[in-house]
Amino acid sequence: MIKRVLFVYSKSSRFRTFGDNIRIMSILHNLRKCDSLEIIEAPIPTFSLEDPKSSITYLHNIFPSNPLNIRSYFYTYKSFRLWLRLNASLNYLRKIIMQMKPYVVLAETSLLGWICTKICNELNIPCIIDCHSIYFEEVKISGYYCWKLVKTLEVEAFKKCDKLIVVSDTIRRYICEKFEIDPEKIMVIPNGSDPQKITAQYDLPIKVIYSGIFTHWENVDKFLDLAKQSKHELFRFYLVGDGPLRKYLLCRIKRESIPVSYLGYVPRSQLFNILARMQIGMSTSIRMGAMPIKVFDYMALGLPVVVPKIDDLGEIIEKNDCGIAVICDDVNKYMEALNDLSDRRIWLRKSQNAVKVIREKFNWTKLTKPLIDLLLTI
Repeated sequence: MIKRVLFVYSKSSRFRTFGDNIRIMSILHNLRKCDSLEIIEAPIPTFSLEDPKSSITYLHNIFPSNPLNIRSYFYTYKSFRLWLRLNASLNYLRKIIMQMKPYVVLAETSLLGWICTKICNELNIPCIIDCHSIYFEEVKISGYYCWKLVKTLEVEAFKKCDKLIVVSDTIRRYICEKFEIDPEKIMVIPNGSDPQKITAQYDLPIKVIYSGIFTHWENVDKFLDLAKQSKHELFRFYLVGDGPLRKYLLCRIKRESIPVSYLGYVPRSQLFNILARMQIGMSTSIRMGAMPIKVFDYMALGLPVVVPKIDDLGEIIEKNDCGIAVICDDVNKYMEALNDLSDRRIWLRKSQNAVKVIREKFNWTKLTKPLIDLLLTI
């Protein structure tokens, strides 16, 4: 029996090569390989908390026949604007689900998951949510005005879905303890990358790169602090990416004369060629339970990585000897890590281990197998 799966995700053009979208497209690609699943894509018109025009594409989608209970969640004009966007997405999706009649709905990200559970509970359709992070914590760090509302919706989605997927054991424990969710309801599927044909080579000077989105929770300032402190000609620093803090970071580089070369936004199809010319990959994320995809991309190309010594990611790096995990607030520790990795013998050992761990453990084919098994048995 072939099972029809409705795969729901946000059709966003902004920062499309970063984090969430890479995970979404990687999972979708591997689900399509299973002959026992019929995957139907349901890309929802842009759903973004930061974009005031998102999801409000057509007026007839805004006001539903069974509107959300506005008094339960929304109190201000700004939160009412969010209510309009939620309603637009909810009604757009309700039409698709009624038409497609899926066996199960797989929703990517918690807010879309909240919308899906509202519909699936009405129609008695199983709903699985792939939660990439604790989203309300991220928007709280960013100073988003409705973070408490986002928390309310996110927790409700956790409780009402049939199965919840998270990227780390840290997030799993947090959700279980904080919101009293049954641990058996939660499955951990971490991020990963795809094995690559090309790999980095040891070379001098040592080229150190941060590649990814520029947001508050990625703590890119720490990368700039490191580059500013480094006086050694042995290292060169490179920055690749885009995001809300782009203008601020570039102004800081110029104002403080920080020796960082900004390579701009690079499409993912070209990014691996750039990474392969580097020697060390860095992540400075301060998100709880974070599993930045950039780290696994670095490793796929044989770059030893330097990451904060927090939660699951630090444990993975140390256990597999493919980089160095450091105390995230100490720039001196980051500098010591770079000095250690400048040793050719250490670099070669960790580079080989990085490639190996992607090929054997953290590749998307292997990571999505438990999800395929779940979709076949739920």
